[in-house]
Amino acid sequence: MKQSISFLSIISLLIILGLSSCNKEDDNIQNLPTYMDMVTFTEQSGDLSVFTFQVSQDAPITTLVAPVKLNTEIVKLDTRLIIGYNVPEGVKYGESTTIELISAALIYNDTVKIEPISKYPLWDVANINLQKVWLTGQYLNLAAYTPSSTYKTEIIMVADESTLDSDTVKIYAVYDNNSASGAPLTREYYASYNLCDIFKRATNLKAISVYAPGGKILNFNIKANLTPAN
Repeated sequence: MKQSISFLSIISLLIILGLSSCNKEDDNIQNLPTYMDMVTFTEQSGDLSVFTFQVSQDAPITTLVAPVKLNTEIVKLDTRLIIGYNVPEGVKYGESTTIELISAALIYNDTVKIEPISKYPLWDVANINLQKVWLTGQYLNLAAYTPSSTYKTEIIMVADESTLDSDTVKIYAVYDNNSASGAPLTREYYASYNLCDIFKRATNLKAISVYAPGGKILNFNIKANLTPAN
């Protein structure tokens, strides 16, 4: 959703996946995308690339088709990305459509791990700042700032195994990089985590609580008619 990641600079998307533009450098400001979303790269057919996403947790799947060819040596099918794009005039946000793809960037892809949180006794002292966490279909997405360290450590999401039988599963944001404990939080970080293992094992699931270092807790109700994306 465009509001979810608007706090991060469009120009700072780190890895451009073989996209080119006809616009001159001076025209970049005029060619900023209308929307930015975390999507799944689902298909490439000839010179067409297909992406899917859901606007909200249980929204219908939106399909976006771009007349560009991504570099599949860098990005594989089923990879989650951030894309910036424009839609034809008259098309509402969340409607399936052809798009003008302005930018595409790799993000961290993972599943929510199921482990005892006791394996990570220092999770609560990590030096990270979660700016936004949101659910779309079977994905838990986040945008954050992490330390500007030369040693890059990913944020992993750990579902405490002891909570799987309850109606609320507790998920913890874990970041282990002691070498960056005093570094400024200037690394822009995006990630998307598949919740499929949680949905399979937590049969009484009604909500999840996401715990971030520093005492921040985000609660999400799980809707009964959840429609997982591919």
